[in-house]
Formats: sequence, structure tokens, C-alpha cells
Amino acid sequence: MPMQTKSCAQCNQECEKDQFPKKQWKREKPLCRLCFELTNISKEQTRQCKECKVVLPRNQYNVDQWAKGDKALCHGCRELVGQQILASFGSSTESNMKQLPDGTCVCSRHYKELCDECMMDFTLPNQFARMRTSVGRDLTKDEYEEQTKVYMEDSNIHINRKICIMDGQAICPRSGRKLRCPCNEVTYCSKDCQVYHWTIHKMTCKVQLEKAKKKKDKAAAKALVAQAQAQAAALSASAQPLNPN
Repeated sequence: MPMQTKSCAQCNQECEKDQFPKKQWKREKPLCRLCFELTNISKEQTRQCKECKVVLPRNQYNVDQWAKGDKALCHGCRELVGQQILASFGSSTESNMKQLPDGTCVCSRHYKELCDECMMDFTLPNQFARMRTSVGRDLTKDEYEEQTKVYMEDSNIHINRKICIMDGQAICPRSGRKLRCPCNEVTYCSKDCQVYHWTIHKMTCKVQLEKAKKKKDKAAAKALVAQAQAQAAALSASAQPLNPN
């Protein structure tokens, strides 16, 4: 089956069907997901970057930064910050993480629990740390899962598994590839996207991986039961005497 693509009416990029909102795909001049989200935030076409002070078109900003108005950082400035962070921590976050006396963590540069500039989010592990302090012991596996579920619901996080989780970020090449994490929670389009996002995703990856395994095992067991029932029904039917009439 040939790949379905259309050209975005604003950025003019040729994108696959899943890169468009459903209603936009049906239009004659559709907007890709990124342009659609930028337009919903503001109809401005240009904005001055907070860091470099250059007035740039909005396609030089990701969605999160565009929503910050006059405090937005362009792709170039965000890329520089990202390179500095990646170079400083390599394969770990220890050099950019500061642990506080109560067991919670913040980024070492800005002392923030959730830092957009450092691409670090310690909200969930800090909730775990506060719970451990409250109950005076380590948490059980069920408690970890329940707290993660509450966090995901309260944060109103919706992950579109059809597109790269880093789509719209400066580092994302938007290659169109779909590299699904084994936990089945997020999708990447490049190795760089996976490495950059790992500091956040690693907090829930193991939990999601175990949930995916349980779901798969449950489905396999259900299929075996259905197969056994079908075989038993077939044997029962074959064992019944033929009607002489």
C-alpha cells in the first residue's frame, strides 16, 4: 500500500497522514500537527528570541517555547543549551542533578524540580521520595505503580505513539522513522531523540515495560483458553451420535 502524504499549507513540508490532526487531513490545504498547534497558541508569524534577540519566524520555535511568548528560545539557542547539557552529563544525569537533604532532586543549574532549559523532570521521583519519607520505608511495587498512574492522570499527559515524542524540538530531525521503545509507551524517529529524552523516560520505562509484558502474557493465556474451549467443543460435536432421520 503506497504511503499517504500531503504538503502542509504553512511549512510546505511533505508529511505522512499521522503527522496531521484528523480534521486537518481531510482539508484541501491542511496544517501539519506542529503548525496546527503553533497556530492555536498564537497567530503571530514571527517572534524575538529571548536569548539571541533575533526576530525569527515561528517555525524556528518548538511548541513549548512558542507558548512562552516573549520568553521563548529559538531552535538555535535551545540546541546550544542541549549540547552543553549532553556534553556535561554524557550517559548519566549525575552532574546536572543535585540531591537535597530530604531525598528529592533538582537540576544543579537552576535548582528546579521541573526544568525546561535542562530538559529534566524530577516530579515523579520526588513524589516517590516524599512518600518514602512519609511512610518511613521503601515503597512496594503496587505503590510505585499507583503513584505513577495518579501522576500521569493529574498531569493530563497524552502521548501520541504514532509520532516521535521529540517532534517539534530542535534536536528532532523529523525523519519519519518510527522506533518504538520496548515498553511501548513512546516512539522516536532517531537515536538522538531517544538519548535526549531518556533522562525523562527512564523514570516510567521500567513500569510501562512490566505492564506491557503482563498485558501480553494475559492475552496469550486468554488465547490458549479460547483454543482449548474450541477444541473441546469440536470433540464434543464429533462424539454426538448422528440423527437417524
